Amino acid sequence: VQRTQLESHLESDARTSCCLYLRESFTKHKKSSEKKQGNSKRKLMPFRRKLEEKMDESVDSLKKKLEEKVGSVQADLTSRIGRIEMSNFYLEHKLEREIKESTQKKEESPFIWRISGFRRILYEARRSTQIESAPFYTEENGYK
Repeated sequence: VQRTQLESHLESDARTSCCLYLRESFTKHKKSSEKKQGNSKRKLMPFRRKLEEKMDESVDSLKKKLEEKVGSVQADLTSRIGRIEMSNFYLEHKLEREIKESTQKKEESPFIWRISGFRRILYEARRSTQIESAPFYTEENGYK
């Protein structure tokens, strides 16, 4: 290269040769790294398979435990619901029976008047003494 052409040579040809050198280096590096990655992938494949198998086993065992737990909770809730429904049925019939009994008592049953100190009151009644007693109510709007 002549001195007069040195500057233009450095600007154009040096760049080209430098770029070619860089491109060639990059290609070599890429090939070697791909080869290394391929080797490391091959080395890691058995470990990866074992890890996947263990993870699958863990997931399966956890899934079984969860299904068992859900089944037991569901059975427990079903039995509780059954007991509550039976209790509800029993209480409804008991309430109906008590309502019937209370209406029958109001309509049909005789009123029972408890008298404390009956002997004394009987004695005074025979002597023709007037007897006073506390008022009582038979119903909501009943007799006093």
